[in-house]
This record gives sequence, structure tokens and C-alpha cells, in this order.
Amino acid sequence: MKTKMLAVSILGFLTYSASAYSHSQVSSVMANGSACPMNDPKLSIKGNVISIETDDVLSNLRGGARFDRKNCQITLDIVPHSGWYYELEQVKLEGLVELSKGAKGQARLAVYHQGAVNDQSATIAFEGGTKETFTLKNKGMIKSSCDDARALNINTSTRILSGKSKVGRGVLVLKGKLKLRLNWKRCD
Repeated sequence: MKTKMLAVSILGFLTYSASAYSHSQVSSVMANGSACPMNDPKLSIKGNVISIETDDVLSNLRGGARFDRKNCQITLDIVPHSGWYYELEQVKLEGLVELSKGAKGQARLAVYHQGAVNDQSATIAFEGGTKETFTLKNKGMIKSSCDDARALNINTSTRILSGKSKVGRGVLVLKGKLKLRLNWKRCD
């Protein structure tokens, strides 16, 4: 009987611990930029996966305009429990581009901790006369610190230039759905 009680207690503790980590790791999420209304992100957490949904980042260049640029920065305040840090695996964003001949476009994703010098970014450039879907992926692992809690920034941007003819047209979209997978590690 004592063994069963101990097993139930341990199982209950492990369930509580996993639940505590998965439901208390993000203290705030904010969005800001020309492509997303301030504070509009929808956040959901399932285990170690954080899903964020906001407006698409959309540049739309029409005849006569020289360029169109949009951006959205999402700031997550992830608070690890004492003695823990996280590693953020690759962040992926889906997109769509359609550019007329002569136009140029660029999509960018940057992931970094506030105050960090180096970011993990990905940029794709597009030449006119193209219509395709694409995926942006940051390069490398992002690690939080055991000593200094800093917010995680995810900056997305799109840009279209009309080119020399000034009649270039196009649409460049980064979808507003992100999934972040965190791997929790103990501090040494």
C-alpha cells in the first residue's frame, strides 16, 4: 500500500511539475510594428511548444510607388524557473511572393534576446517575374541565460522595391503563425 501511495505521489508531482513548466513559462507577449497592431498576438502553450498568431506581415507594391516595407516584432518574456534555462530550436515562417518583372523583394526573420549583439537571422531575396511559396528558417540555436533573464525578440519584415522602371508591382507575405519549441535544461 505504501509503495502504491509513493508511486501515486511521485506521478502526481511529475505531472504537476510538467504542468507548471508548460503553463508558467511566458509572463508576457507583445507585438509592435507597421504590420501588426500593438499587443494583438494570440498565445497558446502545449507542453514545450509555444504557438503565436498575429497578423500576416504583408508588403503590397502598386504601380507608381517606389517601395513598401512592413515589419512586426514580437517580444516574449519567458521566465525560466530557478535553476533552468531554455534552448530555442529553429523558428520557421511560411511565406508567399509574387513580383512583376523589374521589382525586387526581401523577407527577413531575426530571433535574438534583447541587448544581444548577434542574432540568428535568415533573409531571402527575390527578383521580379517570380511567384512562389517559401520558408524562412533562422540558423542556429538560441539559448537563454542562467544568470540574466532577457526577453526574446522575433522580428519579421518584408520589403518590395519597384526597381529602375518604377512600375514594378508585387505582393510579399510572411504568415503570422509561429511555433517555438523550447528544450529546458538545468543550469550547471
